[in-house]
Amino acid sequence: MVISVSDIPTVLVIAGIIFIFVALARISGKITIDTDEIKAKILGVAGVILLGLGLIATSTGIFLPPEIKPPPITGSVSTPTPTSTSIPPDIKITNPKEREEVPDSINVSGTISGELPEGQFMWVFVNPQEIPSLWWPQGVRIEPRQGQWNMHVWVGNTTSNIDIVIAVVLVDKKDDQYLWDYGRSGDLTKNYPGIRLPDSAKVIDKVTVTKI
Repeated sequence: MVISVSDIPTVLVIAGIIFIFVALARISGKITIDTDEIKAKILGVAGVILLGLGLIATSTGIFLPPEIKPPPITGSVSTPTPTSTSIPPDIKITNPKEREEVPDSINVSGTISGELPEGQFMWVFVNPQEIPSLWWPQGVRIEPRQGQWNMHVWVGNTTSNIDIVIAVVLVDKKDDQYLWDYGRSGDLTKNYPGIRLPDSAKVIDKVTVTKI
């Protein structure tokens, strides 16, 4: 049987116990061996020493094999490139101005700095403040050109001196299709009901005007 280094503490403990047992048995006269009492005492002391060494070795782990560490990785290690969150471009409404008085229909125009994020689409909505929960999409999706954009907007034939919010909004592909379908349905039925802002809608800029 081959004894490994890690087995040494156990061997010491067992040997110590045996030596102590034999020494005590010889001194007490329970067994007869060819060893005088002095040698038996020496055997007992040796057993105590071996037992102590075995217990110390077990608690400190000095006979445990060294920890095997994997070799260091050499060469370049690829790390994932963090994805950046798309930041909406700077979109402004430049016409009409805040609190400007406007007729039933007007041309809304503005500027855009940068490109629209991928999968984002630009629309103009109108919201009469007398019914704040409903919005009316205007025309079709806006396609900016050279940092400019415009859209003809129908404010409506509501009562005069009513505040109207005009907002430029970004939506995702799903809601863009929903707004296209809304417009086509309205063209066929001549009915354009107010709707709630789509779930993906982000209001980028808005102005409040007064219908005269």
